[in-house]
Amino acid sequence: HSLPSADLQAAYAQTRYRVLLRAEASRFLDFWVGQHSADLDELLLQRGLQSAGYITAWNPFSCQPLPSRAENRSANQRLEAALLQQGFKSLPAIGLDPQR
Repeated sequence: HSLPSADLQAAYAQTRYRVLLRAEASRFLDFWVGQHSADLDELLLQRGLQSAGYITAWNPFSCQPLPSRAENRSANQRLEAALLQQGFKSLPAIGLDPQR
């Protein structure tokens, strides 16, 4: 795959990314691409980490037609298992479209 189009990159930059800090999702922190987040810095400090990344297997490359929820869920579960097997820590997170 090539780099995302300028329009898709702009959409990613406008997306609000939400890290869920508790299972019931009542505690969370939001961040945006290219913007500093003091809350994210604090989370890293609390967990003894120096960096973080946002990675998902949902709708890879924003392909069309969209994969089904079941396909997305299965792909993301495989990704989570692979990351865990390699010793990476993770928190659930979602991307929120500002247009919805």
